[in-house]
Amino acid sequence: MKVYFFNGIGNHTSIFQKLKFTKEVEAIFVTYLMPLRRESLTEYCNRLAKDIDTSAPFVLVGLSFGGLIVTELNKLIQPKATILISSIVSNNEMPKWYQLAGKLRLYYFIPSFISFSILGKAVNVFKATTKENKAILKQILSNGNPKFTKWAITKVITWQNKEQPKNLYRIHGSSDKVLPLKKFEVNKIIPKGGHIIVLEQADEVSEFINRVLQF
Repeated sequence: MKVYFFNGIGNHTSIFQKLKFTKEVEAIFVTYLMPLRRESLTEYCNRLAKDIDTSAPFVLVGLSFGGLIVTELNKLIQPKATILISSIVSNNEMPKWYQLAGKLRLYYFIPSFISFSILGKAVNVFKATTKENKAILKQILSNGNPKFTKWAITKVITWQNKEQPKNLYRIHGSSDKVLPLKKFEVNKIIPKGGHIIVLEQADEVSEFINRVLQF
């Protein structure tokens, strides 16, 4: 089974390095394309979809911003299942201040280098607790592209999706500060888990994914 993993705004596949899969899983970690000038999220996902093999059953996994990507991809292709890690499935699940920032178009006034700098200082918000995980996270955030970061943040706060993918499975940390678990339901909650449960509680996330894949 081919399983495509889409990471967050940091755009670095090493965020998935601690996950462990059964031998039946062919894990494909997608590195995002650079967005084109004035490219919409739908147009962007159309380009991403061209690299997904739909000739056989496949699964999509989206982490954080990647959850928006796989939700949009569901409108173009039909995965056997969609798994969201620390993510949302509609703009109704988005924190109110994100929505307000989108409505006020505040992103127009934020230079790319500043939006990336803010993200790079967010280690504590992501709730990394060990030296190893803090180092991994800092490396991911320091190696990102400021233009991609600003584009991705803009797409998050202006997202207007209302459709939920079929065969959807969700895992989320109860203490996620980036996308707080408040008014939406998930299949599994990681007690005291932050936004990077994919690193901090990798064994539990791995178990959840492997269980979903037992069709």
